[in-house]
Order: sequence, then structure tokens, then C-alpha cells
Amino acid sequence: MQAKSTCRTWIFTVAISMFEAWSQDAVNKETSFNLGTNVNLTCANKMWADILYIIWEINLKNRNCKISFINDGEGTDSCNDGKSLQKASTGQLYLHIPNISADDVGVYKCES
Repeated sequence: MQAKSTCRTWIFTVAISMFEAWSQDAVNKETSFNLGTNVNLTCANKMWADILYIIWEINLKNRNCKISFINDGEGTDSCNDGKSLQKASTGQLYLHIPNISADDVGVYKCES
């Protein structure tokens, strides 16, 4: 008798709200990702040198946290779970979420 093997792929949804302070434009969107993948979220199409600050407020099902960067080198990270702000080779900043899991599902609000 041969045992059956079941493989499931879970897709998680992250709601993203982006706000550019100087333009007063707000964008809301829902995005889905596969369990275990690395996810990169961008806030604005501005380059690192053009950004005065960027703040990601993250509301997860079990807790809230914040990751921020100010162009003078200051920043905060109250998430302490592997999420980080990173800079692409193009100079654009993005929020990196490694190995996305059910614990990462939530609302991600960005202001720059």
C-alpha cells in the first residue's frame, strides 16, 4: 500500500497603505504572497537620496510594530523579527520580509 502525500501551498494577504507626505496621495492595495517566500514592499518610487524619512507601521494580528528610517541615519525597529528596510541597487528603499508566514499577515502602512 502506498501512502498519500499532500502538499499545500498557502497564500497570505497583506494589506498595504502608502502615503507620501508632500503629495497627500494615499494608495491602498491588497497583495497575496506564497508561504515561505521573501517579500519586498516598496513605499514610494523615490530614491534613498530623495527621501527625508520613511515609516512602516505594521499592524499584525498579535501585535503592532514600527520600522523607520530618517535620512540623517537615525531609525527604529520595534518589530525585531527579521523585517528590515533595505536599499536596492537602484537606490530605492523597500521593506524586506523574509520567509513570510501567518504571523506576518496584517496591515502595513507606509509614510514617506
